Amino acid sequence: MLKSVFRRIRQNPLFSAIYVTGSALSIASAMIVVIYVYVNMADIYPEHDRSDIYEVYGLEALIKNEYGSTGASKLGFSPAFADKLKNSITCAEEIATEQQVYQVRNRVIIEPTDGSLPFAVVGKYVDTPFFNIFGYEMLYGSLFSSNDFDSGYRAVVITDKLATRLFGDPESAVGKSIDVCYDAYLIRGVIREPNFLLQSSYGQIFFPYTIRGDQGCSYYGNNSMDKINAVGGSLRLWVKVRDASAADSLRRQVNDMIRATEAMFTQPGDSLKLTLDPIRSISARNFMAEDGHFTLADMLRKYGVIILILLIVPALNLGGLIAGNMESRLPEMGVRKSFGAGRRRLLVSVLSENMVLTAAGGILGLAISVLLVWKWREWVFFLDDNILADAPAGVSLTLTPEMLFAPTVLAVAFVLCLLVNVMAAMIPAWWALRRPIVESLSENK
Repeated sequence: MLKSVFRRIRQNPLFSAIYVTGSALSIASAMIVVIYVYVNMADIYPEHDRSDIYEVYGLEALIKNEYGSTGASKLGFSPAFADKLKNSITCAEEIATEQQVYQVRNRVIIEPTDGSLPFAVVGKYVDTPFFNIFGYEMLYGSLFSSNDFDSGYRAVVITDKLATRLFGDPESAVGKSIDVCYDAYLIRGVIREPNFLLQSSYGQIFFPYTIRGDQGCSYYGNNSMDKINAVGGSLRLWVKVRDASAADSLRRQVNDMIRATEAMFTQPGDSLKLTLDPIRSISARNFMAEDGHFTLADMLRKYGVIILILLIVPALNLGGLIAGNMESRLPEMGVRKSFGAGRRRLLVSVLSENMVLTAAGGILGLAISVLLVWKWREWVFFLDDNILADAPAGVSLTLTPEMLFAPTVLAVAFVLCLLVNVMAAMIPAWWALRRPIVESLSENK
């Protein structure tokens, strides 16, 4: 049967070429959306458990009293309030703390020892549980110790790419000194560098956040700004939970602590209102609705409609092409019917031909989509962001094979091929094959 299928394809080279090209472009456009969604939701190094890692951040504090209102928004937490939150969370497998450095977007200046020009890298200020939550691969050495963290000792962990740039060999970097912003730091370990696309975990050099003294206040005062500073600071919490039930418990426990803190600071005529951004997982964060909620059904409705439009419109054009081709093949179908071929067998034959053409278009479309995503990666992934505008020199947006050729992506590509084939071929083929033998044979005249 396959021989006859390929023979008929070779007999209609123009039709076959147009069909393959149309299928490829249709599938390529849909696959760009699929790859975008996959990269933003899938478990990719070092964010191996994206759906179980939740961000607790974005505090808005508002104080109302007889003198008016005082407030601040989009804050992190002070050390004291962060500790209170962590102590109130009993459903977590791991809790990590990260300090945000807003003024320079976590950029720090490295001064090479070989006398070359200083350059900027992305620095992260974290505690040791941060490495456990995000699952970085330690290549050489070790993390900075608890003693390093508690004492604020200048010890760092750097990535293999930064180590290679500085010392030529990542392994030789362990134990050496590195100058960062005019201060010397001891390199404790080297990890495999994460992908720049994964902004939650991406960094080139990791510091104990205790080396900085600006996390926020650690005391409770009486005036309005003292109260705001007592809860607000620059610390962010990352919480890893076991499942969705634990995530619900996390939201409830954090909300209870927020309400308890409001009650503690509220006095007659002087009230404190705290509002926290929705607690959401990394996998859901890029697909939140405007009201702060996320459901898989909402995401499927949003992106599913886009994908269907990208498939249906070309499929309609391909359907018209197939309908025209079926008209020219009516005499052939009439002859085959007269020799006993049933409608079902003829339909399978037509669909088999289209399946081969669609498979070829699918392979071509997948290659085109990968090429376009790679070529337009900055536009595709940062359309509404300015992250790359001030990215440090030497940082490139790479797409790894696990992002582009994951089993899920390939499975979706196969399903898309199947949908295009069925939508484009089934209706015109079925309609043409319903015509009587005599009418089909009369097309020879």
